[in-house]
Parts: sequence; C-alpha cells; structure tokens
Amino acid sequence: MAHNGCCHLTALLFTTFVNIFDLITDWSFYIGEVSIKDGLVFGPYEPNIVTTMLVFCVIASVTCVLEVALDYLNYNKKSKTVELVVDILAVTTLLIEDLPLIGINLHIALCREEATNVIQIAKASTAIFEALVKLCIMGIHFLRNKCKKTNKIKKAKKLRKALKICIVFLLAINLILSIIVFSITINFQKSHIEFDSPGLDTEVSNRYLQGVGVFMRLPNIPNMAENQWMMLTDLKNITLLSSPTYGMFLSVLITTAPSQYIRVRKHFPGPPESISCYKRQSTSMILCPPNSCSNLTSSANTTTVSLRFTYIRPSNFQPMGDIHYNTELRQEFHQILTNETVLLKYFKVRPEVKGDLALTTTDKGGQYRFYNEDSDLLSTHEVWTTGTLNCGNTGRESPKLDTDLFVRCVF
Repeated sequence: MAHNGCCHLTALLFTTFVNIFDLITDWSFYIGEVSIKDGLVFGPYEPNIVTTMLVFCVIASVTCVLEVALDYLNYNKKSKTVELVVDILAVTTLLIEDLPLIGINLHIALCREEATNVIQIAKASTAIFEALVKLCIMGIHFLRNKCKKTNKIKKAKKLRKALKICIVFLLAINLILSIIVFSITINFQKSHIEFDSPGLDTEVSNRYLQGVGVFMRLPNIPNMAENQWMMLTDLKNITLLSSPTYGMFLSVLITTAPSQYIRVRKHFPGPPESISCYKRQSTSMILCPPNSCSNLTSSANTTTVSLRFTYIRPSNFQPMGDIHYNTELRQEFHQILTNETVLLKYFKVRPEVKGDLALTTTDKGGQYRFYNEDSDLLSTHEVWTTGTLNCGNTGRESPKLDTDLFVRCVF
C-alpha cells in the first residue's frame, strides 16, 4: 500500500509539473508571436490568429487550474465521481485547448518555414513530452487494473472506458501533430540568422530577395505618371553591406531646364560614382555617359533627393531583418522640402524586362523610360509568398522611414 501511495504521489507531482510547464510554454508562445515586428518578407501575424491564440491561452489557464485541483482532490480522496470528472475534463482540455494550439503552431510553421523560432520548438517539444507522459501513465493504470479481478459492470465504468479511449485517441493526434511541427521547425531553425551566413544561407536569401529592388516615385519628376517608378538599388546591395548600421548613401538629381536630366549617384560605401544618368529627348530618355552629367550641380532648376539606407540585422522578432531610411529633399540646393513627398516601395522586375538600371529600355534600342507598375514590376505580395503553404506576405512593402537617421545633402 505504501508503495502504491508513493507511485500515486510521484504520478501526481509529475503530471502537475507537466501541466504547469505546458501552460508556461502556451503563454510564451503567444507572447513571442505577438512580439513579431514588421520587416523584410515577414511581419506580424493576422489579428484573428493572435486573438485566437489569446483565447486558447486563457482557456488553457482555466483548464490547468482545474486539472491540478482535481488531480489533488482525486489523490486525497478516492472517488469514482471525481475520477469521472477528471476524465471528462481531460477530453475537454484536449479538444478546446491542446489540439487548437498545436494546430495554430502547425499553421505558423508551414507558413513561415525559415522564420521559425525557439519558442515554437519549445511548444512542440512540450506537447510531445506531455502526450507521452499522459499516455504512459494511462498505460500503467490500464495494466494495473487489468490485473484486478472484478465482475462488476456499471454504466459509470462503461462511460469511463469510453472516455479513456477518447483521451488516448486525442493524445495520439496531439502527439502526431506535435512531432510534425517539431520536425518542421527543427529543420529550419537557425541559431544565428544572417544573410549569406551559416544562419540563413544564400539559397534562402535569394529565394526572397533576388531581383527585388527599392523603387522611388517623386511628384517633382516631370512626365512621371502615378503608376511609374525608377529603381534606386537592389535590396541585396543594402543587406550585404559590410557596415549595415552606417548604411548606403544615394542621391537622385533632377533638372527641368534648359534640359531634363535624371542622375542617380552612389556616395557611400566606396568612392562616389554615378550609377546612371539620363537626358530627355522628345518622349523618351537616353542613357548618357557619366562625365556628361558631372556639371549638373550648377543648374538652377534642380531637385535633389539625398537618401540613406541602413540594414537592421535579423532577430527572432524580425526573422529577415529590416531596412530603414531617411531622406533630405532640396529644391535648387537650398529650399528643404518635406521628405514625405518621396515615395519608396519594393518591387521585383519581371523576367522579360531589363531591370539592372534606374530606368528600363523601350522596344527601340537606346531609349529608356520609367518602370510601369502594371506591366514591368511584380509586387511583394506576389513575390514574397512564404512557407510550404505559400502564405501571403506579411512584411512591409517598403523600407521604414526613420527620421532619427542622420542624412546629409549630397550631390
């Protein structure tokens, strides 16, 4: 009898520990997912998923308290009624808390493969451990009861048997789903996520960023329609900077008289260089040699956009990092305009379109035009589908304006 009492106490303490630890991982899972920030490719989850997680975590808190209380009551006072209530609560908990939460975890893992984090792995591991422990305890009780000879058959006993079968079935489902989540998350989990590093390899970064660039639209540019853009730089030119926090400095200079010129210039990192320079002729633009645009700063009718881009390294809250920017916009080199008129957005140039310069070529050789959003570019909603389920993009479609970034006027 003393031996049985010791076993019962051990089982009670063990299940109590498992239930409390499972509750802690539930709330850690919720807090971790709520803390996700918007950034490159990945952003916060849909509000309905977050709200649903909160509801199930509250339910988990209630059921955990009830399970612990009933387990202790059943230990101190052996009662068939209490045992029946414990079984009913176990089935209810599996149906309205454990399975829904592991289902949400599975959905997130399938949608965000490369963005899985330690909390998801902990949640899946805890669910596996909990299911195995409870199945083992039920197996031990079954074997012990089978050894006892009894001819009493009651309705309550039949109900408890049906509940036990239901619990085993639901625990088995929970175990299988947890193993699937664990296998998905552990395959993609990286201890240190970083572009072109052992954390996030080149193949994965290319999957999302290859061919995607930062495009600009400015109302001050003549003959530029609302659906037209010019490319500033490729995203990987920013994410692969040797000094990402210092960033990249670019300038775009537009003249309107006596001739219209558009010049894009890189000032840092490395020595200043002209990326491209165009002059308007009739209805199109032609590409000019860099030295022909060197004296544009002396022109009076100019608009200059100075831009600084910095890269925020990946973290658990921003799995692929983020790009911040600030601008300074000047009219005729002295009048400072609001930087809100500068519109930036991420696009990927369609494969059939020439997209390695600020402007793209027309059908006629040697003539250039602005990129057309409808025919030349793909939005990040189309490009940044994530996971094996190809879930929709949740990241921002443009870099984040950070007015605290110092940016100087460069020509």
